This record gives sequence, structure tokens and C-alpha cells, in this order.
Amino acid sequence: MMPEGMEVTGRVAELLRHVDDARQARLGECVRLLSELTPQLQAAVAADRQRERHEAPRFNVFKYLREDELGLSRIIADLLDPTCHYRRGKYSSVSIYRDAWIRYDDLPSTQQGRSAIMLQSGRQGPNGWYWGVRSPKALGQMTETEKERREELATTLGRQGLSLTDDSDWWPQWEWLPRYQNWHPLAPELYEECEAGGGPVTSYYADGLLKIAEHAIRAINKVEMVNRASSGE
Repeated sequence: MMPEGMEVTGRVAELLRHVDDARQARLGECVRLLSELTPQLQAAVAADRQRERHEAPRFNVFKYLREDELGLSRIIADLLDPTCHYRRGKYSSVSIYRDAWIRYDDLPSTQQGRSAIMLQSGRQGPNGWYWGVRSPKALGQMTETEKERREELATTLGRQGLSLTDDSDWWPQWEWLPRYQNWHPLAPELYEECEAGGGPVTSYYADGLLKIAEHAIRAINKVEMVNRASSGE
């Protein structure tokens, strides 16, 4: 006959396994739903951009009648027309960049090859999210011209008000997300947000990435615009 303590321990272990299985199933369902929605969202965004360029249905002149930084940044954002790209795999990421930024040398054509504002999960998968400004090459792989430009970009990011906590060979500035960095404990909330079309976790990720972009786009424009390089400025 099994001792009472061992029997209780076995029941607890079995209960924990059931809870973990349910959590993994919910997370898998959420990831599956996101992967199914991504192509549809990309197609919708592309179609919406074409419509905006021809009809501008959401343009409202009154939202621009402000001379403070927030009002001016809205004008700048509309004029910049940055591109957002989502990549799912070992290192899932969302990146924001402009085609008008300089493409670094000797990179495969399959890579966009430009500096980018990026949200990325690392080797820990969905349990390790960080964001910042990422170079398309590691510092040690850059040409001398690219290294000088990278150094200038790092300085300009600070001057434009971006002050993330870390830097590395690939990232002039980056940091671990202060909140919602690990997804496994958030599986129930993520599932609910998938069903509802958004929520606090989604808003935190989107708002944080756009706040970084507000400062970083101005800095990268100053240092890595194609016309700036060709004019020798």
C-alpha cells in the first residue's frame, strides 16, 4: 500500500501536469491563430495603404493644428511611410524600417539590409522578448565606412532622446521588455486577446515599439538616408 504522503504528492504532480498541458494547448492555439492571421493582416495593410495614397479617407487637417512635438511627429510619421515586417521562427520579430535608408554592403538579397526598430524574441523563444534599434550587420562584420556610420547613429539616437539600457555588436540600443517579457505565464491572457482582437498586452507591445520608433526614425533619417550618403553630407 502506498504511503499517504506519496499518494498526495503523486496527485499534485498529476494535477500540475494537467495544468501545464492545458496552458501549452492554449499557447499553441494562440500561436496558430496569430500565424493564420498574419498573411491576412499583411494583405489588408497593403490594400489599405494603396487606398490611403489615392483617397486619404482618414486625413483630418484639424489633427495637425498643433505646434508641439506630438503634433509635429504625427505629420512626420505620415510623410515617412515606414514599413513594418513580421517574421516568425526561431527568432520571432517585428521590424520597422524605411526603404529610403542605406542598405548595408554584401548582404543576401533575402535580407532587407537596413537598420531597423525591432521587437524580437531570443533563444528563450516566447519567454525572452527585447526591443530597440538593430543593425543589419554585427559591428565586427562592418566595413570601416559602416562602422563610422554606426558610431554616428549611436550618438544621434541619444541626441534624439532614446535611452535604452544596453548596447551590443548588433544593437546600438536595446533592452529587455520591462513588462510582459515572458509569454508562458500569460497564455490565458494572450488567448483572450487573440479572441477579442487586442488588449493590454498587445497595447503594451505596440505602444512601446512605436515610442522607440518616434525617436529612432528621426535619428536614422539624419545618418542613413540614401540621398544624404550620395550627396556626401
